[in-house]
Amino acid sequence: MRVFFSDHFDLRLPAGHRFPGTKYGLLRRKLLEEDILPEAALSPSPEALPAAIAAAHDPVYVQAIRTGAISATTMRRIGFPWSEHLWRRSAATMGGAIAAARAALDDGVSGQLAGGTHHAHHDFGAGYCVFNDFAIVAMTLLPSPACGRGVGREGAYCEGSALIDAPAPGASRHPLPQAGE
Repeated sequence: MRVFFSDHFDLRLPAGHRFPGTKYGLLRRKLLEEDILPEAALSPSPEALPAAIAAAHDPVYVQAIRTGAISATTMRRIGFPWSEHLWRRSAATMGGAIAAARAALDDGVSGQLAGGTHHAHHDFGAGYCVFNDFAIVAMTLLPSPACGRGVGREGAYCEGSALIDAPAPGASRHPLPQAGE
């Protein structure tokens, strides 16, 4: 089993930042210390090219994140300060998601130690998610997808697309009446 990691790009968050940025490196170390994975199974995530990210995100937004020409308001919505490391870490997280999906197709199973960045929308990030790894992987691996957007749970995939958004809300946010209601 191949497992990809991107904790080699340190986010360098300010002291006291709410996001537990060290958790990915700690997870990788724990997997090795507990002999859950051999070191040979772990690979640094390759950085996704901007074009791969732009397959699911507005190219103007991708370029703004890449170059730092992004508004403070947009960065507050994401929850991180902009830095070159943020771009590289985000590109590596997306590249790792793509690599893990391809490895799973080849080998039957794979993993990515950083991911689940599903809160990012087509033209902005949110909730500590710069880009939407699920949308990027789908747009990369599906043969000629008609269209789709990195939109978190607020699905906006185009009619006729092979992509759909099927939210599965938690029990406390379930849209249907529960038994006894």
